[in-house]
Amino acid sequence: MSKEVTLKTPGRWRSGGSVPGRCRQHVTSSCSAVLALVVALAGLSTAKTGAGEDTSEYLKYYNVEASVGVAEQMLKAKNVSKESRAYRLAVMLLFSHPLTDMTYGPCLKTCLQMYASNLLPETPTDIFLFVKQEHLMDIIQTPWITSTPNMYVIVLDETDSRSWKMPTWIRPEDKGWSGGFTYEYRLMGQWRLAFSFPFIKELGYKYMLQSDSDTFITTPIKFNMVQHMQDNNLWMTNRPATVLEQYQYYQGLPELASFWLVTRKPTNGQIINKDNAEGYGISPDLFDTIYPHDITGLRFREGDPGRNPATDPTGRKGWLAKLVAGNFNAFSIDWWFSQDVQDFVQLVLRTGAHIEHRWVDIATETMVRDLFCPLSHFHTYDPALVSIEHGKGLNPLCRRSPDWLAHRNNSADPVMPPA
Repeated sequence: MSKEVTLKTPGRWRSGGSVPGRCRQHVTSSCSAVLALVVALAGLSTAKTGAGEDTSEYLKYYNVEASVGVAEQMLKAKNVSKESRAYRLAVMLLFSHPLTDMTYGPCLKTCLQMYASNLLPETPTDIFLFVKQEHLMDIIQTPWITSTPNMYVIVLDETDSRSWKMPTWIRPEDKGWSGGFTYEYRLMGQWRLAFSFPFIKELGYKYMLQSDSDTFITTPIKFNMVQHMQDNNLWMTNRPATVLEQYQYYQGLPELASFWLVTRKPTNGQIINKDNAEGYGISPDLFDTIYPHDITGLRFREGDPGRNPATDPTGRKGWLAKLVAGNFNAFSIDWWFSQDVQDFVQLVLRTGAHIEHRWVDIATETMVRDLFCPLSHFHTYDPALVSIEHGKGLNPLCRRSPDWLAHRNNSADPVMPPA
């Protein structure tokens, strides 16, 4: 069994300071729009929630009780004790499509087969597959799903806006002004941020792998991922892939991060930068992702949105927004529920901007990393050791499973076209 690791989190809560003055000094006009949201969080700010401490007050925001109860019964039936889960990896998969969907159905079969053959042999793992109620019977009657080792199929909670339901106070569905994207794509980001983490925490797991149903582990991972994170005190890991995000998909996020900093970390007039960041519980590496390299650079990137600032930094100002891919990320649950991380994440959730502006999980999680996870606690897997591919539709890896509906013996089912 892996050894216990003491998680050292960056920084502690600091209180006091003049909010309005610093708000005007360091944040754009969006500051006033979100100022009231801090008041809404005031009831949460009194909980002491560093790693290893009680986070029950922070969990009041979330609602995972019903789903946790279902999962507990399933795990109990397979003799997976709560004590053992601290040394097991929890994989969270979302499959909101009908199994007959040719874009996603065959990909799910390939995905699960590769998890079984390339992840489970070395890493003790439990896979949670969340599906819609109307698809449940078809899913649980599918042999290649039910025969996947350590698989638990759970119905999405479509009655609660902290799971698979759009909050009623979100602005209208026509979101073309923030880059389009479907209702369910945006809802996926809400589900990941507001449901997945507390669900896993309440079940007693210490490490969670966020993945897609069309993510493929193409070669065996020959080490225990949980033990690797424990032994190296890693708080976040990802596949070797990043996305230089388009400007409309993170509008307002760096400004909200700056607002959080100046209202949560009073500076007495001092400008937070790389040299003094640790004193405020912030990762010094944040300032390598912004320009100017102090808190004044924590804002929306200026200049030509089509220009790649990584290769053409001339005149660039703002947050680089080089995002981690959201389809193969592992997280330390203790770190995610440390005080500052939770306070920032819940501020994001209460704005609704992760839905309205399509920050979803990837931009939000990248900002959390940049703020709170020094690179010494972040790891990108060597592709020679962890080979990941991602794709849907007629992706060659999805084509490995043209028989994904063969068990139904239904002539009306779709048939994958020839390559």
